[in-house]
Amino acid sequence: MPAPWETRAPAFRAAALAGALQVAWLISYLFALAFKGAQTGPLDWLDLPRWTLLGVFAVHLIRHHGPAVREAVESAMAAAAYASWLVFDSPRERFAAAALTLCYLLLFSRSRLRLMHAGAALAALSTAWARLGVSPAPDVLRLIGASPVLGWGPARYEVVSATSPQYLHWLARGGALGACLLAAAAVFVVRALMRSEDDLRRRAAVGAFLACAALLLLTGPLLDGYRFFLLLAFMLAAVHEPRGEAT
Repeated sequence: MPAPWETRAPAFRAAALAGALQVAWLISYLFALAFKGAQTGPLDWLDLPRWTLLGVFAVHLIRHHGPAVREAVESAMAAAAYASWLVFDSPRERFAAAALTLCYLLLFSRSRLRLMHAGAALAALSTAWARLGVSPAPDVLRLIGASPVLGWGPARYEVVSATSPQYLHWLARGGALGACLLAAAAVFVVRALMRSEDDLRRRAAVGAFLACAALLLLTGPLLDGYRFFLLLAFMLAAVHEPRGEAT
C-alpha cells in the first residue's frame, strides 16, 4: 500500500474534481427545472448525489490501493468472465466488461491461468457482440441542442436511448461545462497512470488499455450505471503500479 503522503495529493485532486462535477450537476438540474420545463421525480433525486458518492469511492480507492487490490481485482474479473450474464443485465455491459477483462488479462495479468480466463472472457465477448447495436439517437442530439452549455443534469426530460455513445450522454446531462470537467478528470487519470510507469512497453500496455476503455464508451452510456463505473475504477487501480513496486 502506498504511503499516506504519496496518495494525499492525487486524492485531493480527485476530491476537488468530484466536488466541481457535483456542483455542475446540481446547476444543470436546477437550470433544467427552472428554464427548460424539465420533468423530474424520486429517481432523479436519488441520482442527485452521484458525483459526491463516486468521489468518496475514488478517494478511498486512491488512498488504499496496493498489490492486494490488484490480486483481488484479478480474481474478481476471472469469476466475472465465467458468470457475466449474472453480473451484468444488458448485452452492452456484458460486452464491455468482457472486452476490458480480456484486455487486462492479456496485458497485465501474472496469473498462470490467465490464458484460460482470457478464453472465457473471449467467449462472453463473442456472445454479447451478436446482440450489440450502436447509433447516435436523435433524442440525445435534440437534448444537447436544447441546452448545450449546462445540459439537463439528472432530470428525465425525455427517454434517452441506451444505444447512444457515452460522450453524447455526458453532453446531454452536463452540457459543455460538465464535459470540460469530465475531460479534466480523464486527463488526471491518464497522467497518473502514465507518470507511474518507467518501462516503455508497460506504458504502451497502459495506453492500449485506456484506448480500449475509450472505444467501449462509444457503444453506449456504460458509465451511467454504477456497476461498470466500479469495475473500470478497480481495473484502473489494478493497472496502476507505482515505481519500485513491480516484481
